[in-house]
Amino acid sequence: MKQAGAAAQPLKHIRFLRKHEIVYEELKLAVMTGQFEPGQRLKLRDLAAALGTSPMPVRDSLGRLVAEQALQQTGSGQVSVPFITRQLFQELMEARAVNEGEAAARAATRMPKSELPRLERLAQDLNAATHTGDILHYLKLNQSMKFGIYAQCGSGVLLGLIETLWLRAGPFLRYLARDLEGLIAINYHDEALSAIASGNGEASRSAIARDILAGMDFLLAHARFYDDDEA
Repeated sequence: MKQAGAAAQPLKHIRFLRKHEIVYEELKLAVMTGQFEPGQRLKLRDLAAALGTSPMPVRDSLGRLVAEQALQQTGSGQVSVPFITRQLFQELMEARAVNEGEAAARAATRMPKSELPRLERLAQDLNAATHTGDILHYLKLNQSMKFGIYAQCGSGVLLGLIETLWLRAGPFLRYLARDLEGLIAINYHDEALSAIASGNGEASRSAIARDILAGMDFLLAHARFYDDDEA
């Protein structure tokens, strides 16, 4: 009986962790895709109600995201989405271009042919979303398509770095809504997918890097940053 009781304990622990992990992944994705805006306070009970869970896994997940610098916490315990300075945004986006370009280059030699149609449909939906004005839908599609590429890079370390950069830059990308249709001229994801389909790693790297840096230049020119009033 003692052995049976010992064997049952880990199963309960695994289920508990799984629930917490699901909540964390949902909140992480929301931050990465700009579902929360810079400066927004995240209320524990509101998030728990939206996710259909108790406050405990939400509190734990917010703590993890604070530790990852995706969120910030005040001395009183309030959690919010950080504002971002112009210099930090540029550094994050330039780092994204380097790391995501590398991931795309590696993916070009590893991408299963069966995966390409799904990514191409996402790219088509992404192009269509530029006309709707729904920036949150656009950002979700953008994340799904790009991470669909990067998932084939064969490097968990590289994927981890990319996720970290998205967590910090993602909330500010919602300001692309200032001219969503204008993004058509600076989108290079179709070019990236064509290069991946042909197995051209360097062309894939170049297209993804240009896609990221063009978005960066657009926001540096048209958006206001946390430190602009101090300039």
